[in-house]
Amino acid sequence: MFKKNIAVLQTRPLSGKDGKKLRKDLERLYPSLSDEDHKRLFANKTDVNLLRLSNKAQVYACIGGNPLFFDPTGREDVLIPTVYALWLCPKLLNTLYTHSEVSPKVLGGADLFLQGLIVPDQGLGSFASGDLMLASIPQNPFPFAIGVMEASSADIKKNGLKGKGLKLLHHYPDMLWALGNKSVPDPSFTPTRVFPQVLSCM
Repeated sequence: MFKKNIAVLQTRPLSGKDGKKLRKDLERLYPSLSDEDHKRLFANKTDVNLLRLSNKAQVYACIGGNPLFFDPTGREDVLIPTVYALWLCPKLLNTLYTHSEVSPKVLGGADLFLQGLIVPDQGLGSFASGDLMLASIPQNPFPFAIGVMEASSADIKKNGLKGKGLKLLHHYPDMLWALGNKSVPDPSFTPTRVFPQVLSCM
């Protein structure tokens, strides 16, 4: 939904009351979000802006900082982390793994089909159709996309790895990412491909 140019129609700072509501909503939606995670995302006493976009989405961003969560419909019924938030808290949601060679298609905005998945030794885990999931490559801890599953783990067990998998909501380097400072978590991220992370031996 962020493939095309988007405009910021309105920006306003959250009141203290709305800021507390945002934190409670995040705690409800993401029970694994710890106090330390919250501090990484929203530094102490950091004000938060609410941005209304031309595609009806609402975005929550630290003032002077990056977009961290978005509501795709603007109805305030869901909060989805951006890649900037996921790079700070990469284990916030369950992850699907694909090959580095597949990442260019996803970075270009294509949905991730089941045929492109890598199945870990422990399996894909349990999930329902409609669940939020991340996309990453095994040799890199940082997710590069988030979307909703179009098949359940039960469907995959029954039918195999074929058909629709992850329907993208947001990915690096789309227009939502471009609203931020356009940083990347690691040199392994390029605009056309995500490579395995090279760890220094120093």
